[in-house]
Amino acid sequence: MREALKVVREAVGLYRDLAEVTPTAYTPDLAMSLGNLANILSGLGRSAEAQEVSQEAVGLYRNLAEVTPTAYTPKLAMSLSNLATILSGLGRSGEALEAAQEATGLYRELVEDSPAAYIPRSGDVVGQPGHHFVGRVGAFG
Repeated sequence: MREALKVVREAVGLYRDLAEVTPTAYTPDLAMSLGNLANILSGLGRSAEAQEVSQEAVGLYRNLAEVTPTAYTPKLAMSLSNLATILSGLGRSGEALEAAQEATGLYRELVEDSPAAYIPRSGDVVGQPGHHFVGRVGAFG
């Protein structure tokens, strides 16, 4: 896992440099690499770092989804779901719930717009392993 961390950090650095020069072409790759880095950091128990990186990925996907919603709203929803998992692990229940609710709302919109494409994905937020925070909504109040 540590080797993966090294490789993904390098990819983030490269995509960050490329995105500075050509943002339209490389910001999506930077956002994806940041999401991968957040997942690896989380898996290594480095949740605080994972949260910061995950929030950056969410911010990038949020900006991308504003410009091209069809392409990036699903990725924004996935990133919000991942962020919610990380926040929940940090004991930040209220923030985890907000991220989970936003992700769920985006998935609902995607399902309404294109049920065949997104019905399986909507289940990721509300019942799959790793998304235990959604099933424990009362724990966030």
